[in-house]
Amino acid sequence: MFVCDTLAFIGDRVIRRKHTVRAKRELPEQVTEIVQPLQAQRIAQNQKLLAYQASPVSDAVADHAKLSMYRKEIIGVQRIADVLEQWERPAHDWGNKTAWRLFNAATFALAGKVAERPDLTKELHTIINGTCERLH
Repeated sequence: MFVCDTLAFIGDRVIRRKHTVRAKRELPEQVTEIVQPLQAQRIAQNQKLLAYQASPVSDAVADHAKLSMYRKEIIGVQRIADVLEQWERPAHDWGNKTAWRLFNAATFALAGKVAERPDLTKELHTIINGTCERLH
């Protein structure tokens, strides 16, 4: 599970079950099954974020990514200007114009909306990953 200060989060595992008398007994085993692989996932996630930071993005590529965000309904038309503003003049120091800065510009503009639709961050990662792939 990755959560940033804009409440952008992404996770792969969910425990779903009915409340039964066995739930209390079975819950520790289910939690263990989820927690054990987290170290490898954390390392992979860290590598992805480092790749974002190391991937310079031109304004043209960023514009294409923003339009892709709109097409995939990650951001609405009213949020395009917010992402652009954070790309051009970020509220925080996200470094140079990289995939990391673009990711943060989008999550900043989505603050509050991600809590309503947690899948947005996963879809956003898909676009940012594609941006990085186009660069290499």
